[in-house]
Amino acid sequence: EAQSLGIPVVGAPAGGVPEAMVDGKSGYVCWQDEVEQYVEKCSLLLRDKTLGKEMGAQGKKFVRENYTIDKMTETTLSVLGMNG
Repeated sequence: EAQSLGIPVVGAPAGGVPEAMVDGKSGYVCWQDEVEQYVEKCSLLLRDKTLGKEMGAQGKKFVRENYTIDKMTETTLSVLGMNG
């Protein structure tokens, strides 16, 4: 949801996060137990406004290209074995 609004994300490699973003382009994936890494990446995005805007724009583009209604319907039908 944050990416659809142009906000860069910092998340753990769980719950679909890695599939929903591009690590290093639209945000950062950090391991759950790496608190220092979370702090480092969040601080970097807060300090470097240009980087945050660039990553936010990349995330917004990623969402628009990969999470259309047609693509989501196609994926759901495929998972259910109803794609043709």
